[in-house]
Amino acid sequence: MVVTIVIALGAAFFSVDQLTNLVSFGTLFAFTLVSFGIISLRSRTDIKNVGFKVPGYPYVPVVSGLCCIFMIFQLNTDVFIMAGIWLIIGIVIYFVYGYHHSQLESK
Repeated sequence: MVVTIVIALGAAFFSVDQLTNLVSFGTLFAFTLVSFGIISLRSRTDIKNVGFKVPGYPYVPVVSGLCCIFMIFQLNTDVFIMAGIWLIIGIVIYFVYGYHHSQLESK
């Protein structure tokens, strides 16, 4: 229900072009994190690797991440402003939820 309300509000206040650019930004940002995250995960020795291979490692993840960053910078400037606001809102929700649901103090 909450996601439906957020989507409905987004559709009410933003144009389809702005929303598609914002979705593109989010997707490319996530792909960038995954691409560069693979490099740090593969170099860790405390995680058991049971056969997961990345083709062309480390070149493919680096090229993939750089291509995603290049495409992000092809988006409009207003997308960066909206994404920054959305990121700040998400961080606030994340920390407020984590603070209220943390089990560290009970241990």
